[in-house]
Amino acid sequence: MIVTVTAGLFLMVIGALIWKFRLIRLFGGKRADKETDEAGLAKWIGFNLIIIGIVISIFAAVQMQIFHTTYMLVDFTIIIILSTRMAMGTAKFHKPKGSSKKKSNKVKK
Repeated sequence: MIVTVTAGLFLMVIGALIWKFRLIRLFGGKRADKETDEAGLAKWIGFNLIIIGIVISIFAAVQMQIFHTTYMLVDFTIIIILSTRMAMGTAKFHKPKGSSKKKSNKVKK
C-alpha cells in the first residue's frame, strides 16, 4: 500500500507542477504545423495527473481495508483508462496554424 500511495502522491505533485509551471515540454507530440494552447494543455494534463494520483491512492486505501493487500492489476487498469482519457483530450488544444476563431465578416456578392 505504501508504494501505491507514494506513486499516487508523486503523480499529484507532478500534475500540480505541470499545471502551475506549464511544463508541457516534457511531453512529445508538439507538431510544427499545429498551434497549441499551451496554458490549456498544461492545465488539462496537470489536472488529469492529479485525478489519477487521487484515484490510485483512494483505491489503494479501499483495497487495504477490504482485502488487506493491494492488487497491481487494479492500479494498472486505473492508469490505462485515465491516461487514455487524458491523451484523447489533448487533441482539443491543437489547431491548424493560421486558423482563427473569428468569423469572417465578408459578404458574398
